Amino acid sequence: MTKKTTNRYLRIFVFLMFLLPLGAFAQTTTYVCGANSATLTPDFQGYVPVAGDKVIWKDGATTVETITFPNADGGKYVTPTTLTEGAHEYTVQVIPADANLCPGDVSDKINIYKLPAPVVTASSSVPSVCVDLTTRPVVTVALSSTAPPSGVTIAYNWTVTLDGVTKTLSDIADQTGNSLTMKSGIATGTYVFSVEASYNGNGAPILPAANCKDIKTVTVILTPKPGKPTITVG
Repeated sequence: MTKKTTNRYLRIFVFLMFLLPLGAFAQTTTYVCGANSATLTPDFQGYVPVAGDKVIWKDGATTVETITFPNADGGKYVTPTTLTEGAHEYTVQVIPADANLCPGDVSDKINIYKLPAPVVTASSSVPSVCVDLTTRPVVTVALSSTAPPSGVTIAYNWTVTLDGVTKTLSDIADQTGNSLTMKSGIATGTYVFSVEASYNGNGAPILPAANCKDIKTVTVILTPKPGKPTITVG
C-alpha cells in the first residue's frame, strides 16, 4: 500500500469519526449522594408536546415514571431520595397522543450513580499524655461506610483547636495519608481535631457536593509533666 493510499484511508477514517453521534462515545457519570436527588430535564429537539402526549422515563428496562401533558415541569424527572445505591441508566421518550404520529426516538442514556452518604470514624491512639510526648499521640480517620466506586475518592480536611483557639495544623501535627502524629514540644492543653470527609469526583459532578460529607472530632489532652525534683538536706 502506498503512502498516498494510506493517507487517503486515514482522512476517510477521521471524517467518519466526526459523523458518529455523541452517544457513540463514553457517557459521563453524574454522582448523587445520600438522600439527595438529581433533576433530569428532557429536550425534545423542536417538538412541543401537546395535551395527551406521554413522556416515558426508564431506568434501564424499567419504566420509572410516565408523565402526561400538559405538565408544568416540562416533563422533568426527579430521581427519588430512596434511589438504590449503584449505577442507573436513564432514558426518555415521547409518545404522541395522536395515533397517526410515530413515537419519538428513545434518548441516549444518562448515567447516574447513587453514592452512599460518607461515614467516617476517627480516634486517637493516646487520648491523654504527658507533654514530653515519649509516645506521640496519633489521630487516625477511616471510612466506615460503603467504599465509593472506582474514580471517586474520599477527601479529608483537618482542623485543630487548642483550648478553643484555632491553630495551624502543620504547627501541631505531621500528616501522613489519613493520620496525624502530634509534634514534640507543643504546648499543653486540650486539643480538638476535626476532620471533614467528602467525596471527590475527580472531574465528575456530584449532586450536591456541598452537604455530602461527614464530620468527626477527636480530643487529645496534653498534661504537664512534673519537673525532676531536687533534694536538699536540712
